[in-house]
Order: sequence, then structure tokens, then C-alpha cells
Amino acid sequence: MLYELKAVSVHYKNKMPALHNISITIDSGMKTIIIGPTGAGKTTLINLLRKKILPTFGEIYFKGIDLKSLKGKKLRIFHQTTGYIEQKPIFINEINVFDNIIVPLIFNGYNREKAIKKGLELLARLNISYLRTKYPDELSIGETKLVATARALINDPELIFADEPTENLDDESKLLVLEMLAENTQDNKTLILTTHDPVIKNSFKKTCSIYLNEGKIIS
Repeated sequence: MLYELKAVSVHYKNKMPALHNISITIDSGMKTIIIGPTGAGKTTLINLLRKKILPTFGEIYFKGIDLKSLKGKKLRIFHQTTGYIEQKPIFINEINVFDNIIVPLIFNGYNREKAIKKGLELLARLNISYLRTKYPDELSIGETKLVATARALINDPELIFADEPTENLDDESKLLVLEMLAENTQDNKTLILTTHDPVIKNSFKKTCSIYLNEGKIIS
């Protein structure tokens, strides 16, 4: 078991609960698709699993360890060795697209020559080689999502979080991103993906679907 959530709720000040009494388990190697409309609590759930926020109530365990106890160096390693496609990606604006993509490898002590080779391969695979020397503020919304995908996959992570990874993409790019996520989560790797499009689950094998609405699990 990779994750276990026990009666987890998240309350934001002066708002309705973002998540209410969530109890789920996520197994290693599973493709978990969290489905729900805008405002259902999908991003909040992703942020909990990444320990970007803490639950107001309840407990979260990662590989049997209370996620609250994951701190310091162990937490940095956790973030450095997982991939994350954000719904609204954030980049280092002072460096170009290519350096933003390979920076996770450089932080992990990867040989720069090998990092460059791997980065170029990912750019080509996603059909965005033309963006190599551009800067983040020069990208369209769709291009931003594709660059975020390349950055998330460059470490060959065992665990990938993808928050609405096909949002704002044309049909061709959507299929390409889904193909790459499927390819990169073979060999017992884990994918946790949020979407408002239930058809996306058909792109993956070994899928578990969780339906959220108004912060509650519907099914």
C-alpha cells in the first residue's frame, strides 16, 4: 500500500470544507484517476498527498509512515523523486524553458551532458523542441502544460502526480500527454491523476477511479 487516508477533511477559513471525511487507499503501481467537476476538491487532494498542505482532521500514511512526520531532508527527497504536472505550472522565470525542464536532474546531481541529452529527447517527444530557448513568460497556456509535463517526467519518477494534465491542450497534444504518462508509469510505477473528463481513465491499464463532488467521495 502506498497511501492510506483515514477520515481526512480539509477546512479553509470562511469557506465550505474543501474535502470532507475522505477515506481511501492507493496501491503502488496503480493508476488512480480522481474525477470531478471544478471545485470538487481534486487539487486539494493532490496537495495533501504531496504534503503541500496538512489535513484539518484525519490521518494520511505514506508507505505506512504518518505523512506529517515526513520533514527536512526526507521531505526534500520525496519532492525531488516524484513528478508533478501542476494545474497552473510555476517555473523559474529567469531561466529558459530547457533549463527549467532539466533543473530537477541538476539538483539531483545528474551529469549535465546526460541531462541535456535527456531534455532534448523529451522536447522532441512532446513536439516542443521549438520552445527550447524561450522563457516561461513567452509561453501560451497549452505550451506551459507541455513544458510542465516534460519537467515532471525527466527524473523517471516512481510516482507521478498529474493535476488536470490535458486541460487547455488541443486533441493531438492531449493524446500525446496521455500516451507519455501511460508509457512512463509502466513497470509498477504509480500515477495519481485528476481530471473532469471521465473518458481519460480509458487511456490507462490497472485503473482505480475515485469520483469527487463538493469535497466528498461519490463513488
